[in-house]
Amino acid sequence: MTDYIPEQAVALFDPVTDLPYKALVNAELVAALTVLGQHVVVDVDLTVPTSAIAAGDLLADTQVVANIAGAADKCVTIESITLINTDDNNNAIDLILLTDNVSLGTENAAPSVSGANALAIVGANVQFTAAGWTDLGTPRVQSVGNLSRVIKPKAGTRDIYIGAVNVSGIVQFASGVVRARIAATRDP
Repeated sequence: MTDYIPEQAVALFDPVTDLPYKALVNAELVAALTVLGQHVVVDVDLTVPTSAIAAGDLLADTQVVANIAGAADKCVTIESITLINTDDNNNAIDLILLTDNVSLGTENAAPSVSGANALAIVGANVQFTAAGWTDLGTPRVQSVGNLSRVIKPKAGTRDIYIGAVNVSGIVQFASGVVRARIAATRDP
């Protein structure tokens, strides 16, 4: 039998009565309770072609999500992504998450990712369905949550990258922009 010797006592509150009580925990648990990740929301305007884009074509080649990580080389966990489409389109879109600024191919053509570039892909297929859009008049919005995708940024930076593929139908974006609102938790 191993003896457990608590290293520290911490005052906690009973969630029902809100009265304090003591719990004995070791120092590692105390550190885990006090070091929490920082939540952040970052907007990225994906520049997209204004010409008609066929199903299966690259909607947005790789674009930077600048400074999403809390520090250089620290991981970030993508929790949810919301797309805001100001052109009232309701096509299905797949987002591709990457750790490096590598090309997915030519916009408005089929993706053509090299084997070496594919190694930077960490979160393929964040799917936004054609039926999932909420119509708010002219704009449409759609969110995908519960992603929990842990991504290490490009070496020496706080940046990750994102690209998009048009999955369904022929679509045209007069504004040339689709906004991706990315909610994430930064590693401490």
